[in-house]
Amino acid sequence: MKHRLFGTLETWDDARIWLITWCAVTTGFFVLFFIVAPYLPYTRYVFGGGRASQALSILTPIFFGYLGLTTAYLLQPQPKLPAPAMNPVFSIIIKAPVVIFSMGLAVLVITFWLSNWLARAVGDGMAPDDFTFYLSLLLTLLSGTTGVLFSAIFGKKGAD
Repeated sequence: MKHRLFGTLETWDDARIWLITWCAVTTGFFVLFFIVAPYLPYTRYVFGGGRASQALSILTPIFFGYLGLTTAYLLQPQPKLPAPAMNPVFSIIIKAPVVIFSMGLAVLVITFWLSNWLARAVGDGMAPDDFTFYLSLLLTLLSGTTGVLFSAIFGKKGAD
């Protein structure tokens, strides 16, 4: 079995599976992180008082929208013609924004955590507003590129 994370996406179904998997993992990470963040020692100050819920309300609609589009695609009738082969360049176009977003998210979360953990006083680390601002920038990059891809890949089944 080929490695889907780094390998070339050979078919449109490979691309769909890759995007669905990534979307589900990312959504799960966001939901779990912002649920537990208000109760952890180093993130309690930053994400307490409803700030975690506010961040979730900004982020999850995008991912749930992607999952909804996927569900609508799966409920469409099956196409009668075989799908054409996918151009290998699409592997890069599909994966690059997702990988950049994921790396940016990892750097942001680690920086946020370390800055608040190593802070000498409460409030000396990365502020919640800064965290959500940078998160919004990453999400803008992601939705601006993958929104079109999702609508094309999960559009009409006959367009395969």
